[in-house]
Amino acid sequence: RAAGNHLVYRGDELVLISESRGRELTIRLAPGDPDLQVCFAPLEHLLTRRRPSLTRIELEHINGEPASTSEYLDALSIKFLVANDHKGTYLERKL
Repeated sequence: RAAGNHLVYRGDELVLISESRGRELTIRLAPGDPDLQVCFAPLEHLLTRRRPSLTRIELEHINGEPASTSEYLDALSIKFLVANDHKGTYLERKL
């Protein structure tokens, strides 16, 4: 266990690993899996808890690949504002 890391299980199956406050994601579900949105709960928690709160999550990698080119960005955009710019890929809370 490490501060800023989260594990998500579906039953006894590990389906999402979030490391370094969401900078590194390992997603073990297909982009269209109906349970995928529920798996993003730890990321929502990072953006909504009161102390200390993050205004955005800076994604670096998803499944070892640059986040900016990930096939999971569309799925993430359902729950989050997803921004790509020359500096990186970010998730922000939808209002």
